[in-house]
Amino acid sequence: MPSSKYDGTSDPDDHVAPYEGLSIHIDRDSLDMVQEFEARHRERTTGELLSVKQGENESLRDFIGRFNVEAVSIPRLQKDVAMSAFMMGLKEGSPFRSYLGRKTYTSLGPVLGKANDFIRGEEFDRAVSKREPEKKKEDKQRKEKGRESDRGRDDRRLESNVVKRGNDREKNDRERYDRDRGDREGGGRDKGERKERFDAYNQRTTSRSQIYLMNKDSDKWQLPKQMFHKNRNKSKWCDFHGDHGHLTEDYQHLKDNLEDLVRRGYFSQYKA
Repeated sequence: MPSSKYDGTSDPDDHVAPYEGLSIHIDRDSLDMVQEFEARHRERTTGELLSVKQGENESLRDFIGRFNVEAVSIPRLQKDVAMSAFMMGLKEGSPFRSYLGRKTYTSLGPVLGKANDFIRGEEFDRAVSKREPEKKKEDKQRKEKGRESDRGRDDRRLESNVVKRGNDREKNDRERYDRDRGDREGGGRDKGERKERFDAYNQRTTSRSQIYLMNKDSDKWQLPKQMFHKNRNKSKWCDFHGDHGHLTEDYQHLKDNLEDLVRRGYFSQYKA
């Protein structure tokens, strides 16, 4: 009996029906086409999402986009299984996976909405890390340029005070000089005197400095007074002050201000 080669355009069961009970030869190409046809027409299941994993260097935005492409191709998506697959697909130890582990989400919709906050934080950190080496280089150059003039000015001022006030005042002048210098290096804070405004502070998913930079145009902030002392620590920059002297993250006024706003209902999206 002459062979009839399967061309892949029809149902393979209809093709072989006339030959049932007969011993026929199906070549390799026809067999491959049959298997390809069956694979194309097989309905995907939600369990297949368990194989979608975030790469070691893959961003959260890219992983979510790839996961969504897979999810929308499944006709009968099971929400609880998809939610579990999404959590298991996130990198172990990642901030978003740790956050979801403390919550009770049952569907992907709210989770993907919350993911936007973590995506912004992740992209902010990446932008800062790229800018950091250049900023360090600029700070180092400014520091080296101003070190000699600052030291000379401080020494001349101290010497002038010693001469004018005499030997009896020399010790007090040196103590004040050392104390002022220590304050500058410590970010201008009064060591041992400044107390925290609140007994406890809310945990956050993002650093205080990031929260301020992402919302600095808000009129809710209680901006600090301008700093006037000249010999501030120029290796430390505060975005909240817009000046050198201390780090944004370490500034107690920003810490208290943010806690006050969170307790009044603002920026609650950053609460852990």
